[in-house]
Amino acid sequence: GKCRVAHRRSAGGMAASAAASRWTVVTHGTWLGQTRRAGECGFRTARRVVNLDTNTHHRRNVWLPKCRAAFGEGSSSNEATEDTPLPGLAPVALDASPRWDLVHARSVSSVAEILMHKRDAQKVIRKALRMEWCGFDEISGWAGNAWGGGINNAERLAIAETVLGVEVNRLTLAWLVVERTRSADPEVIENAGGVDAFGVDALDAVLCEFGLERAFYENEKNEREAPRRPEFVAAATAMVTLHWTHTRDDVVGSAAISKETVRVLRGGAKMVAGDAWPTGVAENNAARNSLPVWFARRLLNERGEANAFAIANALKQVAPLMIRRNGIMCPSMEHLKRALSDEGVATSTLTGAATAVDTGAFLSLSSSTKTPQRENENEIETPGSGSVPLPTQPPVVLGAPDCLRLMEGRPRVGIFGLDTYRKGWFEVQDPGSQCIATAVVDGVTSGTISGLKSSFRRQSAADENEEEVPTTSNDDVITVLDTCCGSGGKTLAIASALHETGVDFRVDCFDLDRRRLRHLTAACERAGCADSVRVVSRRDLQAVANVGGTYDAVLVDAPCSSTGAVRRKPSLRWGMVESQTLRSPESFGIETTGGVKTNEAKKTGEKKEKRFFDDDETETVIDGDLRTGSDDRVGVVSFPSLQLCILREASSLVKPNGGVLVYATCSVLKSENEDVACEFEAGDQNKKERKWAPFPFAQNWPAAKCRPKTDCAATAKSQNATHFVGLNPSAHGTDGFFMARWRSRVYKE
Repeated sequence: GKCRVAHRRSAGGMAASAAASRWTVVTHGTWLGQTRRAGECGFRTARRVVNLDTNTHHRRNVWLPKCRAAFGEGSSSNEATEDTPLPGLAPVALDASPRWDLVHARSVSSVAEILMHKRDAQKVIRKALRMEWCGFDEISGWAGNAWGGGINNAERLAIAETVLGVEVNRLTLAWLVVERTRSADPEVIENAGGVDAFGVDALDAVLCEFGLERAFYENEKNEREAPRRPEFVAAATAMVTLHWTHTRDDVVGSAAISKETVRVLRGGAKMVAGDAWPTGVAENNAARNSLPVWFARRLLNERGEANAFAIANALKQVAPLMIRRNGIMCPSMEHLKRALSDEGVATSTLTGAATAVDTGAFLSLSSSTKTPQRENENEIETPGSGSVPLPTQPPVVLGAPDCLRLMEGRPRVGIFGLDTYRKGWFEVQDPGSQCIATAVVDGVTSGTISGLKSSFRRQSAADENEEEVPTTSNDDVITVLDTCCGSGGKTLAIASALHETGVDFRVDCFDLDRRRLRHLTAACERAGCADSVRVVSRRDLQAVANVGGTYDAVLVDAPCSSTGAVRRKPSLRWGMVESQTLRSPESFGIETTGGVKTNEAKKTGEKKEKRFFDDDETETVIDGDLRTGSDDRVGVVSFPSLQLCILREASSLVKPNGGVLVYATCSVLKSENEDVACEFEAGDQNKKERKWAPFPFAQNWPAAKCRPKTDCAATAKSQNATHFVGLNPSAHGTDGFFMARWRSRVYKE
């Protein structure tokens, strides 16, 4: 059902007129190059059409009638003939202002598709930005037609910002549209087309799906049919319009938006009285900051009201574009900053001064005023405590020493278009992710984390039952294993940091999903570490486990719900499942399979006594990490059970007598973080065998240097051990991450 127009541009780039556009239809046996050399244009008798820009083939009987219906040329069944070219528009100038009717039509069609079919917003946007896109089931005369005229960058940016802004604020917009429509003056609603013109039934369904059941919908929902596409289109239109009232000055400039509609959505008398938000604290947070109610409730129970609102608000903001210097290819931060400046890219480093949380560009719709910013940028509204100060942001200067921020976001030529990127001088990586790599490297290089190398040795000697743990010599080859490496972001960061220490090293990578490794080889070549990074197999890990472990450090970046990364992927928050973040009795029954149901386990309920790196003929998928867009999480029963299983089994790969084990997630939920780490420690009780001891971080790490006289040994043995570190966007400006670190010890008989 995809629509791709076979469109050839003139030598000057965009055609000088609509007549300059040519269509090429090629038979199955015709080579595209022959058609181009012959200079043929027009339609021929054929069943496939070639897109001359992408050299892709599409069935003519699928896309042509659909395009004609959307572009207003006859009906899709009778009037469209195969030899009649589609109409064209006048070319749009590259520097022209956005055509808001086109932006509105494409945004509404995209949002309606996302709401109705639960599609990923970023994938839908990629279609909506194509010139030849004809929408989702649009009728004749669709305003989103851009064939012939094209779409300029300003329009693409406006479409992307609109769709992503609506997706992030889905529950907030839905709540406000329903609230303001239901309470509006009847005469005003009638002039705007009635309640049905705002898609209230579809928005009620959206609110109910994520836990915000309104009384008038709860009483009638059993008697109502599921909303259909026209209702979702009306709902999408209302949401886009309300979003624009907070981001644009001239909302009525689009022909599809009437003054009466804007009057209803702006709230009328509510401009003074204010909107009626849910009375429950968790429900209020969910509606104001656009989160599923179960997630808002978990934040409230684990963090308290003020922190829960601060984190929820931060997860709604646009994540800054951060990069990491590659120490293998780029000699210093100054070299990188100067090279990027020469390419027109402004950057800034992390500083030691605390700053307020960056609220980004996604607006806060907690009030009915037009401005997207709060009156006081350093405070946030909570129903119980009123206005409370936002947490300060101590930059993670120790955890991410090679981090730079691109001040203007994505460069005009894109990241891949920068010479510095092609040379391998930097990688795009969140500073929180960089902190995880630093935790591994600092641990494996024996205390370089804060100059406390002797402190750890003293801590070890203080235990009368424990032998002194030797440090790693620079003459040794340091071996590190990234067990759930994915696409290799932390692998490259570890290689870069180890290279700058001057030691010989090797970083091994493993992931059960081989698809996630397909780009790692090319990335290592560009980063200059191809000789030091290798992909290992299951049998390699089995051999290591059979000899009691040989790796100096093992990183377990476990699959998780990715609740800390929702600001990177707007649709992520709507795909999270609460049951997967809990350890239920059912998930305990299959813990040895990593909390994942294989086809055989689903049928028999039997336990699979196998480690995650053992050979398995069944197609067991344990990839639940959504940062790569994978949807394999549907096979995960319980992330905590899966994480504990991988952590226990990966610990057998660490060498005794000083090996380092690091557990990390990109979740902000306690059940996937502290609970899993504590359960791992509780299961390690036999002192005659290898014992895992907390490997503490320096005080205030990764934000500030440790005080010279800090007794990290005492800190590690205290109840609040600092070998657990949590990061979140409201307190640190990073994505949400958690990490725990241990060190293997050998005990005397």
